Amino acid sequence: MALIHHTIAGYVVHERRNHVRHIIVPLDGSAYAENAVPYAGKLAEVLDLPLRFIHVANAHDAVDTVGRSAERFEKYVGDQVDRFGLDSLQYTTRFVQGVPAREILAEAEGLLHLS
Repeated sequence: MALIHHTIAGYVVHERRNHVRHIIVPLDGSAYAENAVPYAGKLAEVLDLPLRFIHVANAHDAVDTVGRSAERFEKYVGDQVDRFGLDSLQYTTRFVQGVPAREILAEAEGLLHLS
């Protein structure tokens, strides 16, 4: 297992090459979440990893509302990618329903098992 060290914005990032496969970026529409996007982008660039943007909708929303929201999320992510100049990076989006912390952890675990 190779341990690689990178310095990003004054922080040393330790990467175990056979474990890190994606950078998950949860977005809820808040400025706090959006502020993480350029940092995630920089990590993705330096570590040569794809970004996975995820949004977790309320589990009680109607199906048609969720469908429209998923389409809006795709556009929203595209806008963020353009805003921060990340269009050269590989990324995917995921829109799910449930409890945010639980779904984000499940996403991370799922990506880990795919690796």
